[in-house]
Amino acid sequence: MKIIKGNSRPKAEEKNFYEVTSLIPDFNNVPFLKKEDEKLVWTLFKNVKNNWQKVQNNIKYGKKVAYTFGEKVVGIPYKIEVHSTEKNIFSQNETKLVASLTVTPSTAKEPTIGKVILLNRQNSNVNVAKFNESLSAEARTANLFGKEITFYLWEEGTKEEDKYKKPKKAKVDKNGIAKVKFNLSEYASSKTFMDFFMGDSNSTKKFFVTAQYQNKTVSNKGYVEVSNASASNTTTAPKTTPPESTVYSIIQNTTEVVAEGLDKLGDYIMDKVRSATQVNPQASAKEDGKCPNCEKDITLEQIKAICVSKKNKKGTEICLVEDDTMITKALPFLNQFRKKVGINTCITKAHFLAQISHESKFFELQERFKYSSASRMNGIFASYFKQFGKDRMREAERLSELSLKRENWPEVANAIYGKTHPLGKKHVNADDGWRYSGKGFKQITWKDNYADLQSYTNKLFGKNYIWLDGNNPYKLKNNPEDAITSALGFWGKHNITGVATEISNAAVKSVTQLINPALDGLSERERFFKKAVEILKVEQCKPKGDLKVSDEKGTVVWVSGTDKELKNDPARANLQWMMYKTSVYRDMSLATFKKLKNSNKLPEADYETYLSRDTHQVANSKNTEIYKHSDKRFGKYNEIPPGDYFLVPGLPGQKYLIYVIDSESKEASSENGIDGPDGSRGGVALHHYCPRFSVGCFTFNSGKNTQPVKDFISEIPDLTLGDSRPVHFVLDPREVVETTWDNPDYGTKKWKGI
Repeated sequence: MKIIKGNSRPKAEEKNFYEVTSLIPDFNNVPFLKKEDEKLVWTLFKNVKNNWQKVQNNIKYGKKVAYTFGEKVVGIPYKIEVHSTEKNIFSQNETKLVASLTVTPSTAKEPTIGKVILLNRQNSNVNVAKFNESLSAEARTANLFGKEITFYLWEEGTKEEDKYKKPKKAKVDKNGIAKVKFNLSEYASSKTFMDFFMGDSNSTKKFFVTAQYQNKTVSNKGYVEVSNASASNTTTAPKTTPPESTVYSIIQNTTEVVAEGLDKLGDYIMDKVRSATQVNPQASAKEDGKCPNCEKDITLEQIKAICVSKKNKKGTEICLVEDDTMITKALPFLNQFRKKVGINTCITKAHFLAQISHESKFFELQERFKYSSASRMNGIFASYFKQFGKDRMREAERLSELSLKRENWPEVANAIYGKTHPLGKKHVNADDGWRYSGKGFKQITWKDNYADLQSYTNKLFGKNYIWLDGNNPYKLKNNPEDAITSALGFWGKHNITGVATEISNAAVKSVTQLINPALDGLSERERFFKKAVEILKVEQCKPKGDLKVSDEKGTVVWVSGTDKELKNDPARANLQWMMYKTSVYRDMSLATFKKLKNSNKLPEADYETYLSRDTHQVANSKNTEIYKHSDKRFGKYNEIPPGDYFLVPGLPGQKYLIYVIDSESKEASSENGIDGPDGSRGGVALHHYCPRFSVGCFTFNSGKNTQPVKDFISEIPDLTLGDSRPVHFVLDPREVVETTWDNPDYGTKKWKGI
């Protein structure tokens, strides 16, 4: 059994290596079973409308290969498959699937230039060109949308100052690409120019191109060999590896070197070059048939038609924009600046308006701090309340009671967003919590975010917004221009347009993750988006994807009993646990799941992970209590029986974040959360650690690392209690081996997955 080891969430323009590894011993060393001439072939597939399409010209070979994904494919699932072609005594030639892995590229946190390539007029990658040829330099970037990239073309072996003459600049588009054109002969030294002009057939020079962004050390280089070769000798080289990444400092005062004595000759040659490389004017003309609605301004009527409630019993929708004063005044600025952050199509307009509908309803420009439920408040602001330990609920109840009166909101905000919060280190003044609480159409929070957005937005829009210190942060709720440009700045800074590319729930989720990583209110954001698609007539614009806003309620989490993998214990060498594939299907009822499963028509899961089911903890953490396991396989301190259960979030005071119960009428804290063959039990959780620290629970086998649990929870927005969208937990039967405990104090019979 083999798996592909590698990053399933690679950052855009980040080079990641993937390797085939065995989970069980390899029999290669057994002489009569030894495999010979084994070749591993790697194939990449892209998810297009829920179908896997092979990515052409991307075949790789070997045990370990590298993949780099561009910014334009962030959020799009890819599948890597490895096939083995081998010879052995049983088969002359055999090709079989060895392993597969699904990866979904994610947004890079830091500005990055992944690589720079040189392209010919046919947009093919080149490493050999003619001296009089015009080439394009293309920089593949991440997290640099709207930023200006500077390109330098220079000749190998020239003086240092000659390397940085005649820079060209271009802005990064929504796909993360910046592109400029160079005429090679304009950048040659005097000697090289003369060699080529005199027809020296042996003259070959290497030219390099670099790309840089401001003073950041994010640079790469591509190169091309230039000769007097004929046009037919200009070749593409898709397999050629560019030189290693090199960091260059930017020279502010560049010197342009002019080839003395060659002015007239240069003019003559350049006339010939321009004539040879002249682009057909008709070929560069704008394409007809563009959607006329993309260019149209967003209107107040559209916003009010999108930001509406769910239909009541009479089938009526109610506009949620209770006061349109601010959005009316902000609209001119929205339409003036939206294209600068990539909101220039029907689909991007729909995504933006849907998100703002949820964030502020286009009128709530100050975060609300009214919480009638102390439990809900404790859950939302857990990072603040956890510092109070056992008294966290007392503090939550205090602030919850205060929040019921609007005049107390500043006091509540100063506590929750105060300097004691992990993100509030710069909130040093008494009122900074309130000052930097959520404001504007996007509800910007935290001083760091205000500072970053102020800098980014001023550069992008050429303005001088001041959003820091004193009363300046309040401009986001009192001034229409500041309120809307802060929202646009946030959209641009996080390159949200890069994932707002489809009419699908998957796209809404990708957008939401960049705005609210906890996916708070995802179902409402999907509803607003569906409405925006309707009002803006996005389907007439013919974007990618289909509308997939499901009417089904709930989520199904399926733990397989047969699809499994052995994984190492996080702390003990030579100890392995059987892990079972766990699939998340959102917007799916239990009845639909069973129907599709029984007919072998289940779609690809929205999310996949692995859980262990072995339960071998023998004592509490302080070793003051021994856990004696029942002699029944599904008894006390053992695994729970296969069947249909429910997942619910942990309640205040509970140890873990998510629990299994067998009835919606129960709570995570119920002592009889699950009724088993050996009596009732409670506290069956999904948590970190490993089976050595499990007495009936499911573990992610991650040791002290809780991130896998958090990642899993973030994929299930339906965990919210009381939303009429249950999370079903389907547990399949599994095979086990029965052994005995070494110490009778721990029990008699012992079971372990095989």
